[in-house]
Order: sequence, then structure tokens, then C-alpha cells
Amino acid sequence: MKVIIITKMFTSTVIFQFNIEITLVKFLLFSTLKI
Repeated sequence: MKVIIITKMFTSTVIFQFNIEITLVKFLLFSTLKI
């Protein structure tokens, strides 16, 4: 049971970091397009 909770937390953290990276990449692309 504890393992499942840890796995879920780990997965959500990875997804969260992945979303942040995508947002940063989009922001950088948008900035370069504006210039």
C-alpha cells in the first residue's frame, strides 16, 4: 500500500516537472519568435 502511494507521488512529481519544462520551452520559443 505504501509503495503505491510513493509511486503515485513520484509519478505526479515527474509529470509536474515535465509540465514546467514544456512551459519553459514554449516561453523561450515564443520569446525568440517575438525577437
